[in-house]
Amino acid sequence: MRLLRSQSRWSLRLFLGIVGASVAGYFAYLTAFGVNVVFWDDWGWETFLLPGYPTLASLWTQHNENIMFFPSILAVVIIHLTHWNSLAFMWLSAVMLAAVLGVMVGAFWGEIRRAPLLWVPLPFLVLSLAQYQNTLWAFQFAWVLVLLSLVCTVALLARPAVGMKCLGLAALIGVIGSYSSLEGLLVWPAGLVVLLATGRANRLRLIWCVTGVAVTVGYFADFSFAASGSAPLSYVVANLSVALQGVLITAGSIIPNTVAGVGAISSPVITEVVGGLILAAALGVIVNWLRHGRTPGPRAFCVALIVASILFDLTLIPGRLAESMYAGETSRYDTFMWPLLAGIYSYVVIGPSWRVSWKGWTWAPRVLLSAAVVAEVILSTLVGIEQGQITRSVRLTSADVLANWETAPPAVAAPYLLPPCANDPAVCTDLKAAANVLEGEKMSIFSEPGQVSRLREMGILPGGVPARSLGIPPGLRDQIDSSASSQRAWNVLSAVYWSDPSLQSAFPQTAHGVTVLLEWAVASGSEVTSQAIIDAEWYPPVADGFFLVQYESVYRGWVVSGKA
Repeated sequence: MRLLRSQSRWSLRLFLGIVGASVAGYFAYLTAFGVNVVFWDDWGWETFLLPGYPTLASLWTQHNENIMFFPSILAVVIIHLTHWNSLAFMWLSAVMLAAVLGVMVGAFWGEIRRAPLLWVPLPFLVLSLAQYQNTLWAFQFAWVLVLLSLVCTVALLARPAVGMKCLGLAALIGVIGSYSSLEGLLVWPAGLVVLLATGRANRLRLIWCVTGVAVTVGYFADFSFAASGSAPLSYVVANLSVALQGVLITAGSIIPNTVAGVGAISSPVITEVVGGLILAAALGVIVNWLRHGRTPGPRAFCVALIVASILFDLTLIPGRLAESMYAGETSRYDTFMWPLLAGIYSYVVIGPSWRVSWKGWTWAPRVLLSAAVVAEVILSTLVGIEQGQITRSVRLTSADVLANWETAPPAVAAPYLLPPCANDPAVCTDLKAAANVLEGEKMSIFSEPGQVSRLREMGILPGGVPARSLGIPPGLRDQIDSSASSQRAWNVLSAVYWSDPSLQSAFPQTAHGVTVLLEWAVASGSEVTSQAIIDAEWYPPVADGFFLVQYESVYRGWVVSGKA
């Protein structure tokens, strides 16, 4: 007996050590790849810097399909406290996600103490690097706030005893989540699932439903469906098969097989099959819970997580999946899809069947579930690190473009700062006005004048950091040194060359003679048409030519001079 207790204490300490290490690793990931720069949707907060703002109306302003009242309040506070340091938002997001893990560990603590090692996957699922887009994007802290609200609400309602005070606190947290994004409304059906467990009073269920309906009505009271970006119902119905395939792909994308770089598993068909299996397992868990008396506590908590994830998947249909079944593959949605896998796994671990004999057919689903969890942890970590490096390069380029906002062409302003600048001149005009406000208020990168001066001196480079200079042919030395623009043109050419191994392979003698490389630069820049910019503005990093196009005439002049 003493030996068993010693083993139990050892395994529990190991589990807690893994939890701590996972949190530390997540913070280290943010430290390694986070960049302070205003990017894409972040620009919506620029309004808060204008005279007379923020107002109640501006805090309630609809962003696509989202009412983001509470995130907007936090944004105002953080922007003014930190001079709009985007890393502050990312750190808040990371702390909140660590809090989500803490709440879940607390909700499952009684089960964890019985078999700690079976719960080792939990921190890796919660802190999955598959959600790297939300981790490394300031604006996305709102979704983590929603997730924290949902998990806290469900955990409160899953407690052994729930009275009016507990219900009131859960409802208050639910309101915060609901008015943080459209997905926050999922807290009400998720909370109802827990209240449907046996032993809960009908009075509590009724109060919860009435409160949820009232909050939802308030959300849509001044809502514009035209501004939400959602497809009309007729379009959704006509493309229902595409949307349903998208639902499967979204569920399966928690295991990021298509971007893992492994050819054998990169097919979206595999993603769709995996998504179907995960959703089938989720429905199996829900049916099991209903058939076995709607057990309260941790099992109800698991079912609530599963229901919330499935409903999130369905909410993507009007605005995303009806248009493209592959839209659900984006990393941002994994923040609401990992609870699906975590809920299934946790429910199975809690059940006594996990520790019974492995005879009969019951071993197969457990093996598949374990394989899915292991695959998620491994692939999401590999993909997260690779994409973290790419994201950092993109954001450093964005900082470079922002520092040079007065001269930045749409070819780089659109993908690195704010699409659709490329196809709407008014957006570019608004962007430059907003950048001017940032600089005047010394916000974001403009809070560090030395950094801005360095970025302006080197020009807009892919990767946003100084590159090793190509050897300058003697005949071009005077032309390159003749102006700051010519020097920046050479800096860009050098950065493009040293960042592209295929280019180095194609022009190995560039350091001694650059005519051929300059001819390539002219041709590459010529390929960047207005339509090419529009096609690429949502998909950074962009091709080399997008950085070369603004210096195309300079490169052509050097070629014509015959001194290259």
